[in-house]
Amino acid sequence: MIGVNCVAKNRIMDLHDYKMELSKRFGDSQQKYIYFILAANGSAIAFTIQLIISKNITLHLLILFLAILTWGISFFLGCKHLLGSLSMLRMSLTSASIKNPTIKQGLEDKYAEVNTKAIKYFDWMFRLLMLGMVIFISWFVISQYHNLKW
Repeated sequence: MIGVNCVAKNRIMDLHDYKMELSKRFGDSQQKYIYFILAANGSAIAFTIQLIISKNITLHLLILFLAILTWGISFFLGCKHLLGSLSMLRMSLTSASIKNPTIKQGLEDKYAEVNTKAIKYFDWMFRLLMLGMVIFISWFVISQYHNLKW
């Protein structure tokens, strides 16, 4: 229930504490999602490499290399997003202790810049994971259609 007095863990929370708790939960959920996407990328890369590790490179395998490339870029962007998130956390902690308004404004501007990049990394990370999956499934369907032997 949203309101000034919210019950959580058998205690009454004021609105500020409630918002802080929601913010913490959101951050925790977002981090779990990021790590899930990173794990999915890593697993997809490992599985695909396991499929082709002892095979001669042929034209139809080049499609799989494209899938690996998209997953690799997605993994890289996920790591960049995590670094951006850590930078923003550090800037938030630093900003709380700064008294000079000019320096504080500069830090807030930098925070906004890093946040914008982190959001882009986050969005593209998922898109590239899905693109890699589409490429892999397309390769599989094509190889089954042409009955290519392993």
